[in-house]
Amino acid sequence: MQSQDEICRTNIYFSAFQVRVRNHAKMVDCYLTTYHNQVGLLSGLLGPSRADVAREVAEHPERYRIYDAIAAAVTNVSRYDLPHPDVYRRFFAVNPLHEFPTLRSTCPLFRGCPVNRLDAAIAYDLPELLTAYKRKLVALQTGGEAGGGKAREGGRGGGGGKKK
Repeated sequence: MQSQDEICRTNIYFSAFQVRVRNHAKMVDCYLTTYHNQVGLLSGLLGPSRADVAREVAEHPERYRIYDAIAAAVTNVSRYDLPHPDVYRRFFAVNPLHEFPTLRSTCPLFRGCPVNRLDAAIAYDLPELLTAYKRKLVALQTGGEAGGGKAREGGRGGGGGKKK
């Protein structure tokens, strides 16, 4: 059985991991937005190719103020919470920037955006699930019945959730 300290550390780890995943998705989207703003309709014919523009954006994010834009767009994130630009240079060297879809393009008309569902999971589902687990663990340690927690098994699925 895990102690309450271990559960707390696990909770913090999972929350931090989810936030890093969300920030990475939004960071890649910010690079993509910058890339699409720089690419013209006649890219490759009258100017640099799409691959050259993508390489330029990935190599020089400071010229395009990408880190300032993400810090302004995402709440509770400072520029210093984000990975160093070298991390994204290496990332886009392996995963070409011009091949990624934008976050907006992943949003089906009636189901909502995956990144918004991730935000809801970070804010509501994970804390509910971990609180219910902690209650059950405490109840087992004290010899009583586990109860009280109403966390859904398996995340948001299609149901609602507490919105504040």
